[in-house]
Amino acid sequence: TRDDGARWSFVSQGLPDDPVITALLVLRDANVALAGTHLGIYHTRDAGKSWTSVDPRLANQIIHTLGVDPKNPSVVYAATALTILRSDDAGETWNEIGGDLKSARVWALAFSSDATTVYAATDAGVYASRDRGTRWQSISDGLPQGARPQSIVTTKRGLLIGTTHGIYRSDDGKTWSAVGGGLAQAFARPLVNDPQDPNRVLAVLPQGLAKTTDGGITWNLLPNPLRGLSIYALAVRDQNIIYAGTARGILKSSDDGATWQTINQGVVSTIIPVYNRPQQLVEAVMSVIEQDYRPIEIIIVDDGSTDETHSVAMDLQGR
Repeated sequence: TRDDGARWSFVSQGLPDDPVITALLVLRDANVALAGTHLGIYHTRDAGKSWTSVDPRLANQIIHTLGVDPKNPSVVYAATALTILRSDDAGETWNEIGGDLKSARVWALAFSSDATTVYAATDAGVYASRDRGTRWQSISDGLPQGARPQSIVTTKRGLLIGTTHGIYRSDDGKTWSAVGGGLAQAFARPLVNDPQDPNRVLAVLPQGLAKTTDGGITWNLLPNPLRGLSIYALAVRDQNIIYAGTARGILKSSDDGATWQTINQGVVSTIIPVYNRPQQLVEAVMSVIEQDYRPIEIIIVDDGSTDETHSVAMDLQGR
C-alpha cells in the first residue's frame, strides 16, 4: 500500500509457492525490503515488483523474524527455527552466528537503545550478545520451567518478554519477574513497541490487545481489544494509529484502539458454497490456491451437508 492502507496491490512475484510470509523488513532505501519465509530469505530492490532468494543455501531455514541494527542499517539479523543469521551488507550475504544457542528455535530479536546488545527470545530462554552475535549468554533467571519466550522488546525501564506462560519484565537484563493481574499465565505474542515511545507497548493476548505506557508495570486492555479475533501481526505508527493483521484481514485504529476499520481494498477473499460435494470442494479450493494471485482467505459455506463434506472442509484448513 502507498496510501496508508486505503488500497493494496499484490507484490509477490518471485516469492516461493508456499504462501506463508513470516517476516518483512524495509531497509533504509524504501524500495529495498527483505521477506522471511518457510523457505529462507527473499529480497526486492523494486518495492516488491520482483523477489529473489538471497541464498539458496538458506532454503531449509524457517525465518521467524528480521531485525536491523538501530545504529547501522547495513547490519541485519534473522531469527530462524534453528539459529540466528547476520548480514553485514543489508541482506546480500548471510552468516550463522547462533552457535551458543544449542539449536533452539529463535522467535524474536530486540536491540538495546545504544545498539550494543542484541537480545533473543528462544525456546531455551532469553539470550544476550554484546559482540554482534559472536557469543551469547543466557539471561533467564526467574523464568519458570516451561515458560518459553515468544517475543521480546526493550523499553526505557529494561526488557519485556511474552511467553507461553505470561508476560515477564526485567529491569537489569538478567533476572525476570512475572506481570500479574489478568495477564498472568496468558500466552503473549507478539509484543510491539511504539517507535516514538519505547515504554508504550502493545501485546496480543487471549483476552485481546493489551497496552502498557510505563514499560510494563501496569497493563490495560484497549477500549476495543478485538477480543475473539486471531491477531497475527501488529504495527504502531504513532500515539494513536495501530495496524493489526488479523483473520479478518487488515484493521486500522486511529484512536488508540477505541475503534477499528477494515482496510482490505485490493486484498481478496474467496467464498465457496457447497452441499454434499466433497470432491468438488477439494478441486475448487485447490484451484484457488494454485492461482498466482492468492486471496487473503478462502471461506467455505457448507449448506447443511449430510455426507463427509464437513470433515473434508475441516481437513482443508491446513492447506
